[in-house]
Formats: sequence, structure tokens, C-alpha cells
Amino acid sequence: MLHSSRQKRNILLSEKPKVKSRKENNNIKQLVKTRCRRCGKELYTLANPINGSLETMHKYQGICRDCISNKENLEMLMDIGKDIQAKYLSGNRFY
Repeated sequence: MLHSSRQKRNILLSEKPKVKSRKENNNIKQLVKTRCRRCGKELYTLANPINGSLETMHKYQGICRDCISNKENLEMLMDIGKDIQAKYLSGNRFY
């Protein structure tokens, strides 16, 4: 049976998206409200690191974009890259 474009639209709108509950979704990260260590600006950060280690997170956590220098930003990206390499490429395991 062929549907008109309006009927197709109504069918799509009537379908409810499948939403995972908190118990099903293990990838939920918690946001933490904090202030910049340097200027005091309010910012939000993740409670746990996504790509880096806890060491890297604690080193750069709490510094806003306006306050971080280009050198620090480069160092942070290099540290995160090293963390990713150590986590995923150790033992010649490629994902």
C-alpha cells in the first residue's frame, strides 16, 4: 500500500523514539559545575575522563578556554594522545 507524503510524516511522528533508561546506558557521564581556577568563571566539566587518564584530567580540569594558553592546550592534547595510546595500543592490540 502506498502512502502519501503527509501520511508518511504522520506515521513517523506517531512513532516514539526508543529511549534507554539510566540502567541500560552505561556511557552516561556526569557533569560537574565548578569554577575556573584562574579567573573564577563558572564552567561545567565531566566527573570522569573520556579519553585521558585521571592524572591528565586533574592537571587541566578547572581551567576555562579563555585562561588556558596555547602551550598548555598543546601539552594537554599531547597528554591525552599518550593516554589513548597507552590504553588502546598496549600489547599490539588495535581497535
